[in-house]
Amino acid sequence: MNVVKTKEYYELLRQADLCDCAYCQNYTKQIKTYYPQIAQFLQTLGVDIEKPFETGPLELDEDGQMLYISPQ
Repeated sequence: MNVVKTKEYYELLRQADLCDCAYCQNYTKQIKTYYPQIAQFLQTLGVDIEKPFETGPLELDEDGQMLYISPQ
């Protein structure tokens, strides 16, 4: 993994390049507050945790299986 290139890539990402749904917007605003250690770890790899390409709520069905719920 090239940390320098990864960091450069994330620095070039603009907000317009990311999903603009309410779920992703909330994720971007809250993620570092709730997961600071993960954010720090990803930063050592050059990854900006506040710039996800897509997030989505996951819920369990009645059998405990994970379901993907599309925000759209």
